[in-house]
Amino acid sequence: MNDAQINIAIAEACGWTYCDGWHHPDGGSELQDYVNDLNAMHEAEETLDFDQLCEMQDIIEYEYGFASFHASAFARAHAFLVTIGKWEEVQP
Repeated sequence: MNDAQINIAIAEACGWTYCDGWHHPDGGSELQDYVNDLNAMHEAEETLDFDQLCEMQDIIEYEYGFASFHASAFARAHAFLVTIGKWEEVQP
């Protein structure tokens, strides 16, 4: 998945919808840059339950080799989408 696809997948998982632009249930209209923004990923992670957070941490540790609190926004975005079953590998 490229950065734009990742951002859209996470946004949709967080309740964003697209209709003549992006819209969030809280009234927001500027799509977050989840791939590059740790604050945006923190907000996304708040939508997960405890078991999903634990799974996400395990994915980060397995895939990236370090504790989740050291993870980049991209690593968190990848693990988030794997956790919710939305990660799709793009074949070359």
